Amino acid sequence: MDMLKDSCKKSLVVFSIPMILSLLTQQFYNICDTLIVGRLLGADMLSAVGNAGTIINITTIVCGGFELGGQMLFSEAVGRKNYGVIKKGVCQMLIFSTFTAVLISTGAIFFRNEIFSAIRLPEELYAATGRYFVLYMAGILFLFLQSISNSAILAMGDSKSILILSAASSVINIVLDYCFIRFWGMGTEGAALASVIAQMAGMAGSGYILRKRLKTLPEDQEPVSKGLLMRILGISIPSMFQQFALTFGGALMQTLINSFGTEISNGYVVVQRVTSFGLMPVIGLAQSLSVFGSANRGAMQYKRIGEATRFVMVLTIGYIVIMDADFLWKPGSVVSLFLKEAECPEGFLFACHYLSYSVLAYLLTGVEYLMESLLRGFGRMKLFLMTTLVFLVLNIGLAWILAEILGTNAIWISNMTGRLAVAILSSALMVYVYCKEKKIYIDKSLIYE
Repeated sequence: MDMLKDSCKKSLVVFSIPMILSLLTQQFYNICDTLIVGRLLGADMLSAVGNAGTIINITTIVCGGFELGGQMLFSEAVGRKNYGVIKKGVCQMLIFSTFTAVLISTGAIFFRNEIFSAIRLPEELYAATGRYFVLYMAGILFLFLQSISNSAILAMGDSKSILILSAASSVINIVLDYCFIRFWGMGTEGAALASVIAQMAGMAGSGYILRKRLKTLPEDQEPVSKGLLMRILGISIPSMFQQFALTFGGALMQTLINSFGTEISNGYVVVQRVTSFGLMPVIGLAQSLSVFGSANRGAMQYKRIGEATRFVMVLTIGYIVIMDADFLWKPGSVVSLFLKEAECPEGFLFACHYLSYSVLAYLLTGVEYLMESLLRGFGRMKLFLMTTLVFLVLNIGLAWILAEILGTNAIWISNMTGRLAVAILSSALMVYVYCKEKKIYIDKSLIYE
């Protein structure tokens, strides 16, 4: 598949389907991992793994930032046919990621007790959480290296290999997870060891595929410009700030939710799970559009970007309308998959109301995700970060202000207000960026003619 020459619709469909399936595969693994640990080790050990996972997720934000930065720069290089950027950039990022992973891993392991104290982890969970945390962080280097390889593979238009690697890693993880705990009597360290081995296998597989693909790239006639690492970090660092802001914002919102009681908190957890799972196809489409936009921007094919955006927008809105219809028609059937009404009536009712009243918010979220993905694809990371901060200020600020007046209704009202503002803002910014760059390209073309 050639994102620069093939039909826009064909390119996006062929590229996005494996992306979406990869995301769903990861969700499936998370569910299986939770079931295995919870059923075989009990609630306390599940809590230990969950607390360790919360800390690990914060550290891997750095890993995700590196992957996004490499992916955007490498996609643009594909469009410009500047393949030396990919070859040299991958080498630099692998070295830099190795150093960063070792630094993060060493620091996290050394100061783990201080971290556990900061998150108010119950003392009785220190030992189990520590065993999982130390072993997982010791192997986090494999995750960093795999992410860099994946970023280059995706930039070259190969999402099928990423799906295969994701599926294989998940199967290895689930099988080893069960065997280590069920048959070999290992505790939380068994779950961590399974994850590390799966990540090691994923790193080896992605490294092998990347090496084969790099060998097929032609040699550049032009020398590669300096500062590749700084250009990648210029994209990565704002992305990290964005993820840290979302994590911090989520903690603030959870604090407000907890003030309404345990049942409302349980209902909000259900809402988050349903929303994250339901929007997976939209996230996959947005990521695909970002790679497509970056590559075609590098090739100065702005017409193809416009055509692709309209096509993905139609797919996104169509999918969300179907999802919204389910939420409006029978929200209880969705919520009951996670929460029993008889056991948690208040939380059940809150989750049903939230899903029903947020149908417009989900449409706005789809528009926002697509526009923000294009801002990333165009390398406008400061604008991308700005839209995230605007949403967090409106969403969290309004929720806290209105909570005393509107109660739990403030949660979905503030979310819809934030989504509306950011959908408009991100769309306006993207239209401005697109028109500005397209005009510059046309003006240059006229001068050369």
